[in-house]
Formats: sequence, structure tokens, C-alpha cells
Amino acid sequence: MENQTDLVVKIDVDGHLLFASPSYCDLFDKTLDELLDRNFVPPVHAADQAATELAMGALWYPPYTCPLEQRALTRHGWR
Repeated sequence: MENQTDLVVKIDVDGHLLFASPSYCDLFDKTLDELLDRNFVPPVHAADQAATELAMGALWYPPYTCPLEQRALTRHGWR
């Protein structure tokens, strides 16, 4: 996981992060300690908010995953 570039997070039913990959932490300029057990949602581009909300709803149904592409505000700007 240390060398993987995918952004991977695991959240509980309340939206608190249980895991965040090193690449996720780096992209949003956060340490793992800053994210764990907290509800962190990066700023999503206005044009992607509706699709993001719809896709996140899939987390409540098997297979409990949410593959998603969206623009988010990162330490490098919008990506």
C-alpha cells in the first residue's frame, strides 16, 4: 500500500475514516492521524456534487463500494 498511487479510504457507517492510503493523505495534505476517526470529505467541484452524492448512496447496498471519479480540491488545486 505504501507505493500504491490509488486513493483508497475505508469509512464506517457514520462517515468516519478508518483507513486512508498514503497517497490520499499526501494529495489532501493531511496526516493519517488528522484523518482517522474523523469525517473528512474533500471539497468536491460544484459540477460533480450531484453525481458524487448519488454514487455515495451505493455504499449502503452490496457490494458496498463506490468507485467514483470526481474533481476535488487538493493541495495541487482542482484535480
